[in-house]
This record gives sequence, structure tokens and C-alpha cells, in this order.
Amino acid sequence: MAPPELPGSATSSTTGTPAGYGRACTACQRAKCKCILRASGQDCERCHRLGKPCQPMATSRKRVAKKSTSSRTAQLEEKLEDLVTILRASQPSNGHLHSTGPGDSSPLMNSSNMGHLTSRLESLATAAASSSSSSESYPRPYTVPHNHDSRSTANTQPNTSPSSIGEDPSTSFDPTPEEAELYLAKFQQWLKNFPCMVLPQDITAAALRKEKPFLWLCIMNITSMCVEQQMKMKDQVRREIATRIIINHERSMDCLQGLICYISWAATTSSPGRPFIITFCQMAVLLAYDLGLTKAPIEEQYFTVCFKMGGGRPPSPRVRTQEERRAVVSLWFLTSVMSSFVGKMDPLQWTPHMSDCLEALERDKLWLSDELLVAFVRYQLVADEAQKLLVRDVMGESSSAPTYVFRKSLLAKLQAVRDGLPANMPITPVLQAHSLATEVQINSVGLFMQNIPVNQRIESMYSCLQTIRSWYDVFFGIPPEDVPGAPFAIYIQLSQVQVALYRLTTSEDPAWDKEFVRNTADLLILLDQVVEFFARLDSVYKMKTSQGEETVFAMGAKMMNNIRISWEPTLSRHLRNASSIPTNQGAGPPVPTPPPPSAAQASMDMANMNMIDFGDTERSEPHPISGDDEKTESRSNTPTLNEPAQDEKLEKSEDGDGELTTEEEETEWISGWKLASMMTSLTLAAFLMLLDMSIISTAVPRITSDFHSLPDIGWYASAYNLASAALQPLTGKIYMYFNTRWTFLALFFVFEVGSLICGVAQSSAMLIIGRAVAGIGSSGIQNGALTMIAKAVPIHRRPSLVGVIMGFAQLGLISGPLIGGAFTQYTTWRWCFYINLPIGAICAVLILFVHMPDHRASRDESAMQILKTKLDFTGFVLFCPSIVMLLLALQWGGLEYPWDSATVIGLFCGGGVLFIIFIYWEHRVGSEAMIPLPIVRTREVWASCLSQSFLFSTVMVASYYFPVYFQSAKNASPFTSGVNLLPSILSVIFAAVASGALAQRVGYYLPFATASGVLSSIGFGLASSMGPYASTATWAGYQILIGLGRGLGLQMPIIAIQANTNADVTPIAMAILTFSQTFGSAIFITAANVIFTHELRDELVARLPDINADMIIDAGAGAVSEVVSGADLPQVLWSYSKGVRATFLLAVGTSCAMVLSSFGMGWKDIRKKPAPSPVPDEA
Repeated sequence: MAPPELPGSATSSTTGTPAGYGRACTACQRAKCKCILRASGQDCERCHRLGKPCQPMATSRKRVAKKSTSSRTAQLEEKLEDLVTILRASQPSNGHLHSTGPGDSSPLMNSSNMGHLTSRLESLATAAASSSSSSESYPRPYTVPHNHDSRSTANTQPNTSPSSIGEDPSTSFDPTPEEAELYLAKFQQWLKNFPCMVLPQDITAAALRKEKPFLWLCIMNITSMCVEQQMKMKDQVRREIATRIIINHERSMDCLQGLICYISWAATTSSPGRPFIITFCQMAVLLAYDLGLTKAPIEEQYFTVCFKMGGGRPPSPRVRTQEERRAVVSLWFLTSVMSSFVGKMDPLQWTPHMSDCLEALERDKLWLSDELLVAFVRYQLVADEAQKLLVRDVMGESSSAPTYVFRKSLLAKLQAVRDGLPANMPITPVLQAHSLATEVQINSVGLFMQNIPVNQRIESMYSCLQTIRSWYDVFFGIPPEDVPGAPFAIYIQLSQVQVALYRLTTSEDPAWDKEFVRNTADLLILLDQVVEFFARLDSVYKMKTSQGEETVFAMGAKMMNNIRISWEPTLSRHLRNASSIPTNQGAGPPVPTPPPPSAAQASMDMANMNMIDFGDTERSEPHPISGDDEKTESRSNTPTLNEPAQDEKLEKSEDGDGELTTEEEETEWISGWKLASMMTSLTLAAFLMLLDMSIISTAVPRITSDFHSLPDIGWYASAYNLASAALQPLTGKIYMYFNTRWTFLALFFVFEVGSLICGVAQSSAMLIIGRAVAGIGSSGIQNGALTMIAKAVPIHRRPSLVGVIMGFAQLGLISGPLIGGAFTQYTTWRWCFYINLPIGAICAVLILFVHMPDHRASRDESAMQILKTKLDFTGFVLFCPSIVMLLLALQWGGLEYPWDSATVIGLFCGGGVLFIIFIYWEHRVGSEAMIPLPIVRTREVWASCLSQSFLFSTVMVASYYFPVYFQSAKNASPFTSGVNLLPSILSVIFAAVASGALAQRVGYYLPFATASGVLSSIGFGLASSMGPYASTATWAGYQILIGLGRGLGLQMPIIAIQANTNADVTPIAMAILTFSQTFGSAIFITAANVIFTHELRDELVARLPDINADMIIDAGAGAVSEVVSGADLPQVLWSYSKGVRATFLLAVGTSCAMVLSSFGMGWKDIRKKPAPSPVPDEA
């Protein structure tokens, strides 16, 4: 069989007409072959031959305008000038070319020289030919030739056509000409901040892409305004690096300049990644060595010839271009800056030839930007000397002279560089910041040595502080639109000056003035400004993001906010008593010079100094300066610059705050009769709070009868629950900034006032107002009780105490209907509220006699200032109505209104929209938010909140539907059904107290939290099999199993949060936990109600189709026997049992979910090593 005709062959060309430019059919366009139209004009030759439909392109591709003749002539002239330069460099000293005969003593030299010349002429000839060819052919990029055989193969045919850049269509990105020119213009603007290369102003994006495709790909990556495109092109860059440098062994200036470009502006790409940045730096260093840029050309050629032939003179050196000089000094600058903060890599070694390159750039001044690049490099040369001294201090290397003696000479070198700058050279903010960062490094030399004379040490500290303040002024002075163009080095400087300022702020030197530090550069305020600065950058530099994506500036703001949260406790402790710290100013005696530290004491792990891990709150506290010999000698052998030193006298706070505290700070606990008095008061308060939630249920019929207010029944319970849930997060902020005891008493007083209003109410409206006021007060009772325990006793004693409170408080929730029924039947329903008054008075008196430790950091703000700036009332205004609407929708749905009614749907939509706005606001506010999102995102916090909400959903299901079972299936009275709950009540109390004591002894809370979910799921699973005729032993045994499960895990989420959060934010975390249990239980009790109602109705319809099911449901569980006949009663009892069993199956699911969520609560030993000394009893 004859082979098929190829498109574009002679045969096809005689039978058809070639399609016009850009008018090929879609099939030929995809196949990238010539499209020949048949004579009929209906389809092309190829589609006709293959039997495919021939579809024309929807749009035609426009032809790129050809360059003018003058432009091509200028390019040829430039290439000819380059040819003349090479020919002159190739001539001997007499000015004539000579040929080598067979008898020449060094034929290899001349052949090598001619090979070099031929290779260069080939490159020029190819470039000249491509400039006169059509615009569709691309020239090879400029490749540095070499005489090395190992490199010549890779350099002869480099894979550099643009078609090879991103051959995968799914990842390729081909911008329009307008977009390409915008990318190029932006990059040229960025080069003004760090001129690592020179791009002529008249160069076009198309020309740059043809000449240097990999550099163009890197430029597109860093200047793209779409995060998704950045991520795709980032992967494309990595593939190109692997293919061209590693696989094809290509060594070209295109690859080197592309890597320099990518490293310089790595901060503008989304998640650059430390491993890739370090790898790119090392690959760029290898390229520089392989290209021979670190040595003079004659040196490289001489060693090559000697390696091959064993001796001989090298050929005349080729010319080192300015492009190569800029590349090598720029690469040294980048690797030196990077290695100063990432201890896992070494910089490019500075060589004498690189000094010659720097001098040539400074001398020739072909471009004004070269002066700026020279200034950057000269500043970094001084900084590199200072860095080597810092490393010597850190590693404890011995030397004849201490490092601090070099400080003045380094400052003199720095000043010489400043004085040597050209008068007409513009000083950019980035260059000024680099100069100040260099001065900070110089002033830090020897600052951590213990043998520095006090006057010199304090002088260095003051100079360092003033320079840091100046650096921040320059940094914040950069216009937001110019910050993205700043090189990656400025962000490393930001981290370095923050670490230096942290050390100055936490210095224990008795001669150091802390008040001056706070007035000059308050690190907490500066961190807030940095967070705001990055957030403003995120809004100014508007990058396109998809759902779940974040820009680098948003991630930077988050990282700085994490640092602030981690450092705030320690910084606040050092600054709050700044004015009382003695100083060595004036005529006071000088502080004696402490002895020098040993090498082990001064050692620091430089490998842990990196920008990428700087936001890790677990390891972000730098080692503080200490002028105290006793504290210095107790430091660990291996502290790091970004990690706190492990002091034998310093240990983790037992409050779980993660900060370093001394033994003296841990001794302020209470014990004895004070602890017993506080526990009694808090237990009674928690009992009253839960009692008030359920006591009104049996009194409602009498209240509606007295006030004739049947339509208001729903508000009697919801007013209390809505007010309590809406204010719970805000109470966490209040406990954070105000005294815990007085805040608790104030909220408890509001609760008592609300109870009094309810007791004396003369109308239904007055009763509802009283219930709302009581709910406001109750919003902070449980949170306050848990916070007071956290501040009163160490964490290893908290499980048993929290178990006592939570266990006995459950009595209030379960016995509420029983107590309310007794009051209503034998006295008056008003005693359901009056009971809170005498018991509340006892609580207040007991807690007034206890002096509570206050671990809050002292603040200069007044109470009014805190109310205005710290409590986030805007967030509260958004949060409160959203939660109220959501809870109302849950409470009214299916009862007051159908689920598909406009009222319920409108409440869900309104609450949801407001809640989304609230989340956005909290994200914007940051650490000052009412519910700080970094706290919520902590795994131990959100896992504990989930576990608590699942646990309380089982509590509510058991409390609501066991009485329903007893009153319907067993025909028990409300009082009897309450008595029948005693197995559950007693088992909860026993398990809560026992698990607390066991957790205190074992030291781990996670096993009990997991066992709680397992036992609850088993207990509810067995209870779901109960019928209406189950024996007393059966339902009592099931209740005991359920109660044991609930009691085991009742306090474990609380302990988990207290053990894994900072003491300052524990009140907020406790408030979030309390809200989660309230809101979660409301959701699941609503779901249980829906399940019960539907299951009951379905069973009644199936068993008694002739009886109105709604009539039986409306009669209630206690009146079943009054509305149905004796013959139908067994079927109704079975229907009620089926409905209750369905709710127990829901509790099985939440119990299993509790097991899964408990695994995120953390595995932490809460036992305290040294026993604390109790506070002595006050008279």
C-alpha cells in the first residue's frame, strides 16, 4: 500500500490552495501542519484524507508586525561590534592573527582558541540569520561558550525554544502581547529596587522571550497577578530547571539569570517553599562555577588546559561581559543574605575576580543602575564580616581577641561605604533599609558575650535599638504599591531586626533601661503595625485568588500575627515594670563585668535561623540577652536563636501557656480553706446556672394560667438561652482584660437581678425581660468558674476540681423539672426564681473572702480605653443578631412555624449572612477580635469544642427523652420521672469526680475523653432497644452506663484547652468552649425533636390509621392514657418508645463523633514536676 500523501507535499500543493495566515482549520492547527484547501473549497486535503470534519477556526491569528529595516540594521551592527571585540581579543600582542603549523609548540592552545572563536561566530551567525528571518523563527539565547569538553555538548544545541517551555498544555500560559508587555514593564520597575541585571528600555517582551525563554518564564511567574497562574508556572519553572540543568546539563546565562530573578523576588510568589529556595540558590551557585564566573577567564582556561594536557600556556582570555559581572555579584549578594538567616546553606565564595568584577561595574558605569548594585554588594560585604563574627560567638570558637573589639572597625567600614556612594545616586528605601540592617548586625556583634565592659555593652545596645527604630521607619515609609518589587532580602531583614529587638526588650541586664526600649521601639506595637502593613498590602496589591487561596501578603500578616501572639506574654511581662528597673545612668556604681561564658553556654544552632519557620509559635521566641550571671550559667547547652533557652530554673508554665516562667511566678496558688471556699461557691453558681435552664419547664403551665399568656410559652425558655449564648464569647474578652473575681461577681449579680425580676414579675413581658437579664448574667458564670480554677491551682490539680464542679452542676440540669414541679405544686412558681437569691448570696460571700491570683499582664490603658479598643464591639454587634436568628430558627422550626416557612428560612439566611460577615471581620481584626481565629484554628481548641458540643448533645438528649419515656411508656408523674433519673445523676457525679482524680494521677486526659465516647455510644445503643415494658433493672442499668460515659469526659475538653493555650487567652478559649456546648446542644436537641416527632407520627399512622396522630402528639406524653382507649394504648406506647429510641440512635452518632474528635485534643502530660508552694492564709 502506498504511503499517504503528506500535507504540504508537492502533490497536495497542485490540487489545492494553502490556507491564509492564521486561517488553518482546527485539526491542522492542533497537529501544527500546513492546511491545504481542496479545489472544492469545502474542506482541506488532510481532513478529507483522514475522514475528519474540517472546521475553520473561530478567530484568525494576527500576524506579528515585522520590525523595521532600521531596527534589524541596528541589531546587525551591534552583533558586528561584538564580533570585532572577539577578534581583537583573539589576536597576539603584535596585532596580527597567526596560523599554527604542525610544528607549533602549543597546537592545543590555538585549536582551543579557534574552537572558542568558531563557537562564538556560530552563535552570532545564527542570531544574525534569525533576525532577518520571519518572525516565526526563534533565535537561540545567548550561551556562554567554554573550552570544556564536558560542557560543549550541552552548549551546542541547548533546548531553549519557547515551545519547550511548558510543553504540557494544562500548565502552559501564553499571555497576550499586551499582558506580556505589562509583565515586562513591571519587572523593569522592580529592577530599580535591586538591579541584578539590565534590560534595555526598548526591548520587547517577544524579543526577551526569544532570547532568554527561561528568564522570561521566571519573570512571568513573579509578576503574575493570579495565584493559580503563579502556582502553575512555579511547577513549570521547576520542570524546566530539572530538564535543562540536570538532565540536559545546560549551562547558559539564561538559566543563571532566571534563577537569580526567581530567588530575588521569591517573596512575591505564593508559598515559595524553603527547600526550593535553598535548592535554587545552590543550583545557581553551581551554574556560576560551571560558567567560570568566579574566576578570571585566563585562570579557568589555564586549569582546563593543564588538566587535559598536563601543562602549557592558556590561550588569550575571552572578554568578561558586564552581564556576567552583574550576575555573579548579584548571586553572591543573594546567597550571602540567605545564608545569614538560613544556616543550612553556604553562600557563594567571594573571590578576587569577583572584586575585579565589582570594580569594573563601578568604574565603567555603563548603566546608572550598576552604581546601585555595587552599593548593595559593598554593604553586604561589611554585613558578611559581621555575620562571621556572630557565628563565631554562637559556635563558641576561641580567638585571640573577643569579637566585640571589631565593632568599631566594622562601623568605620560601613561609614566608608556610605561616604563613597556617588553624590548623584538616588538612595532607594530598599538600599537604605539594607544599610540600616547591616548596622544592626554590626551592633549585635559580641552583644551576647558576658565579658563586654558595661559601658561598651550598653552603648552597643542603645545604638542597636536606635538603628532598629530607623529601620522600621524606612520600612513603613515604603509606599504599599512599591513593596512587592522589593527583593526577598528585605523580609529577611524584617525577621532579623525583630529578633534583635526581642532580645533587647527581654534583656536582664541591670544597666539596661527598659522604659527607653518601650518609648523608642515597643515591639508589640511594631508587630501590630507590621500585621496591618501586610494586610494593607494584600488589599493594595490586588491578586486574583480562588476559594481557599491566600496571597503571600495575607500569609505574611497571619505569620506576623502568630509571632505576636507567641511573644506577647513574655514581652508584656518585661515591659510592664519597665520604669522600676534600675539603670546605670548617672553617678551609680558600674555593674561588675560578668565572667565570659563557656562555649557550650554561647552555642546556638544556626540551622534553625530561617524566615520560613519564623511564624511557628512553638519555636519563635529568640534567646534573650541576659546580664545576670546566675541566669546565664543555667542556660541549656543547645539553645537556638529562634528558640527559648531551656533553663534549669525555668520551666514550662503549669497553666499550659507555653511561656517561660520562674518558680516564684508559679507559687501563687491557693489551697486549704480558701480553695474549699472557692470550690463551694463556684459549684453552687454552676448548679444555679444549669438549674435555671430547666426548672421552668414544669412551672410553665401555671405561669401561663396566671398571666393568660399561652402564646409567650416559647419565650420563657428562649429568652434565657438566646441572651446567654449571644454574650458567651464576649465574656471571654472581658475575663481576659479585667480582674477575674470581680468580673465573675458582676455577672453573677446580673444573674441574681434577673432572677429577682422573674420572681416579682407582674406580667408575661416582665417575666421575659427578667429571663433575658438572667441569661446575660449566666453567660459568664461557667466560663468564669473555669477561668478562676485555671488561675487558682496548677494544671495537674484541675481535673479533679473541674470534675467536682461539672458533676454536681449536672444535678441542676437534671433535677430542675423535679424541683420546679415541687415548688409549683406545694408553694408557688415564683420560688423557682427566688431560690437563686439565698444560694447566690452564699456564693458571693464565700468567694469574697478568697484572694484570687491575677496572672494578667499589667496594662497602661484605662478601663474605658480597654472597653473601646479591646473588646471588639463591632464583632459583637455582628455576632449577637446572627446567633439569635440562628437559634430562633432552630427553636421555632417545626413548632411555631413549619421548616419551609418564610420566617424560618429568613432567619436562617439572615443569621448565616451576618455570621459570614462576622467571620470576615474577625479575620480582619486579628488578635484583637472577639473570637481570635488563630485560637480557633488551634487543633486542640477546635477538637475540644467539637468534643464538648457532642458530649452535651448526649446530655440534652438523655435529659429530655428519658422523662418522655417514663411519662409515656411507664405512665410516671413528672416527679417520679425525675426520681427515675437518679441512676444517671449519681453515675455522672461519681464518674466525673473519679475521672478527674485518675487524670490527675495518670497525667493524661485523652484516654478518659475517648473512653467517654465509647461508653456513651454503648449505653445509648443499648437504650435504643428498650420497649415500653422494659424492667427497672434494664433502664436503670442503661442509665448508669450512659452516666459513666458522660462523667468520664465531662471535664476533659476543659483540661485539654487549659493545657494547650496561653494563660492570657485561656478565658477566650473557655468562652468559645462554653458557646460551642450551648450552640451545639441547641442544634442536636432540635434535630432530636424533629426525629422524635417524625418517628412518632409515622408509627402512630402505621399502627393506628383510624386515629388522628396529631391529636395524640398534642396531648403530650403524660396524657396519652386520657386520649386513647385501653385497646389502642399498647400501640401508642410502642409508638412513643420507637420515637424515643430514634433519638437515642442520634446520641449514638454524636458519641461516636466524640470519640473521633477526642483524638485531636492532644496527648500532653499535665502532671507538675515540682509541687507549688501555697499562698499563706491571710488574716
